[in-house]
Amino acid sequence: NRYIQKCKGVQPVKIIGTYDSLTKMLWIPNVYKEYALIIDEFHELLNLKSERELRGILILSEFKKFKKYTFLSATPLIEDFLPEVLNSIPYTELIIQNSEKIKVVSQQTDKPFSMILDFIKTFKVNNEVIINGNTS
Repeated sequence: NRYIQKCKGVQPVKIIGTYDSLTKMLWIPNVYKEYALIIDEFHELLNLKSERELRGILILSEFKKFKKYTFLSATPLIEDFLPEVLNSIPYTELIIQNSEKIKVVSQQTDKPFSMILDFIKTFKVNNEVIINGNTS
């Protein structure tokens, strides 16, 4: 609650959770009227089992109460296989032009945070990172 009060009027309030954590957010006053709901990796709703299934059902029954809602997934989905309630909202497929496939190269390190910081610093200075002769 302190976080929300601190942000109001200064910056957007961002509360991030997984699709199955909506129950933890319902305590927020006026949550439906004041906030937008964004569900990332919503294709996971198609693979629900046990207690997570109940939480997924909660999302599907409550999302229209929010002033705005968006379901995102990088996994291509066929609309016919979506839960029926999601077929009633507009579905947009984003097609990215001029993209390149990349090959991920694993590197083992005992200092992962240092390695990540080095990548970030190098990118900030050079606007690229070169790994094994390949530029980012």
